[in-house]
Amino acid sequence: MTCRAKHWRGLVRRVADWPHRANVAFTLGPNTVSTELIFSDDGELIDFMSEDRDMLEMDGTMRIARWAMPLGNYCDFDGWQLASEGDAIWHLSEGSFTYGHLRLTHYNAR
Repeated sequence: MTCRAKHWRGLVRRVADWPHRANVAFTLGPNTVSTELIFSDDGELIDFMSEDRDMLEMDGTMRIARWAMPLGNYCDFDGWQLASEGDAIWHLSEGSFTYGHLRLTHYNAR
């Protein structure tokens, strides 16, 4: 099974350019994070961006900054085609800052 755009349909709040872009909101308790999901022509999730993420400054204060997670290197994980790599990037007025690279090495869905 492939994790494609159609699987996100239930979370879509506003369609930007379906099936290539969609705005969604994730809520956990009192916290809601909005994001724009970006899909390839094949329906693979290739990026998501948020304009409402807090970034910790060096002085301990928080500021809202644009955050993105481009995804790629889709691999088979026990029958699921999932992105196995992504970068965590802050898009700041002083330039982009990649602060993390993530690699999915195994996936155990229950």
